[in-house]
Amino acid sequence: MRLSTVKELELIRELRTALLNDQFTIYIQPQFDQVSMKLVSGEALVRWVRPDGEVIPPNVFVPLLEKTGLISRVDQIVWEQTCQFLSKRKKEGKNIVPLAVNISRRDFFKKDFTQIIYDLIEKYDIEPSLLDLEVTESAYTENGDIIISTLDELRTHGFNIKMDDFGSGYSSLNTLRHVPVDMIKLDMMFLYSDDGADESSIYRGGVILDSIIRMAHWMSIPVIAEGVETAKQAEFLKTIDCSIVQGFYFSRPLPLDEFEKMLDESSGTQTLSVLSMDNNFDNYDFWDSTSQTSLLFNAFIGPAGVFELYNGMLTAMRLNKEFYKELRLDEQDLDFSKFNILEIIAPSDRHRVKKIIDSASNS
Repeated sequence: MRLSTVKELELIRELRTALLNDQFTIYIQPQFDQVSMKLVSGEALVRWVRPDGEVIPPNVFVPLLEKTGLISRVDQIVWEQTCQFLSKRKKEGKNIVPLAVNISRRDFFKKDFTQIIYDLIEKYDIEPSLLDLEVTESAYTENGDIIISTLDELRTHGFNIKMDDFGSGYSSLNTLRHVPVDMIKLDMMFLYSDDGADESSIYRGGVILDSIIRMAHWMSIPVIAEGVETAKQAEFLKTIDCSIVQGFYFSRPLPLDEFEKMLDESSGTQTLSVLSMDNNFDNYDFWDSTSQTSLLFNAFIGPAGVFELYNGMLTAMRLNKEFYKELRLDEQDLDFSKFNILEIIAPSDRHRVKKIIDSASNS
């Protein structure tokens, strides 16, 4: 415990020195639209770059910034550098996309918080709509009325408010009911499974994710998924109508020069090479009951089956839960794989089914 405390105190001293010597800078993680395959926005993230070039990740120092109250000073550095970048692009007449910056809970209790934001917009001559403000869901748990009234004021001035880490707390639905928000950022923990997670756990996570997105759409609130790390996750999100994505699968957080290069490339007619997808269907993955493909098949596309036609025999290779539910049968009651489906379909319907099969086979 003593060694840990000493190490923490040393790091805090280094942090204070880093603030004095301007060692904090922003990286930007792009956000993409999977439908248009274009870069549409980004999030400014703080990095601590030591004089020797070593980049310290935020999970090492941000908790200490919050603990010591220095987080507000670093937040202001991020806001200013983001506005500088947007202003530079605007003056050069280059492609601009909105960039999000994080607002810590402590920021709301600074008397001049909103004035700092307004002054930055005026100083760098940029539109408020280009600077999105992200507030974590957990920030609303204490003194929520103050935060909500502040966000209402910022929205009247043209700022877009994003609720970050939605779903990671315990009050998501109630919070969403009261809080002024223009976009939800989903926590991708719903698609992560610990070692040994059973099929029902994965299934429930997917159902929750799908339900949140449907609910947000009903409320006309766009959704962005962050932390997308695999092709399976990206494709799965597409199927449940979540097109805006952010994560290492598409791009890591980039230094400003690299982000600028990507932004310049995205302003043309070509789609970004970073977003090239492998759309080949993995048959083996489909038969894995714990895969995201199976999750989609079982949960979100209604009654469905995969059939094989061979020598006039139509055999069920796989049927999902909704298929059995539609027929009011238990999966244990009837194993369709043992039957020629054409022989057990009602005679009055067989000609219609055969016509569908012929059409599918020919086309």
